[in-house]
This record gives sequence, structure tokens and C-alpha cells, in this order.
Amino acid sequence: ILSFGYIYSAYKTIDQYEIVVTNPNVTVEKAKATNVNGFVEGKIKNNGQTTISNQYLKFDFYSERGVRVGTKYLEIESILQNEEMEYKVQFRFDNVQYFTVNLATQEEVDNAQ
Repeated sequence: ILSFGYIYSAYKTIDQYEIVVTNPNVTVEKAKATNVNGFVEGKIKNNGQTTISNQYLKFDFYSERGVRVGTKYLEIESILQNEEMEYKVQFRFDNVQYFTVNLATQEEVDNAQ
């Protein structure tokens, strides 16, 4: 119980983030990080007129000095019009202070390292 409490208390809330995507509508409900890892949780809602399919959300994570420390991609397989889904992105990057959310192309995901 003590180790769980210690690990949980090591997570600090990430208050700074930028969501560049307009459709789907992406919200962040919880974003936390330790010195070596973290997670982002939220919801994605299709506020467009058509089904969204085979798209990717790109999460870029940055240090306090603005250095990009890593990128994660989240595949959106299919979201119907006005449908909402929850997501969780976990990462293992050091000293994350803020992040951005944008759309990524299939080519960008295929070429990611």
C-alpha cells in the first residue's frame, strides 16, 4: 500500500497543453507525469457531418525548455457522427512539462521512428 501511495504521489498534473485539432473535438480530462513517464486521458467527439475513420492523433511532448522529448500516435479507427469515445495515451519520456495534440497523416505515422 505504501509503494502504491508513493508512486501515485510522484505524478504531477500537466496543466499546459495545446489542442490544434478542430474535428474531431479532443478534450483532456487528466494529464499527469513523473520524471520518467506519464499519461493523458480524455475524450474524442466527432462533431462533423461524416464518419471519421483511419485517422491519427499526434501527441508531441515537450520539456520545460521547449525541447520535444517524444511523440505518440493514437489511431482513430471509426467514430460516427456525434459519437464520443474515451482515450488514454501512455508515454515514457523524461521531464514532460507540456504537450500538443494535432492530426497526423498515415505517411507521417509510417515514417515515425
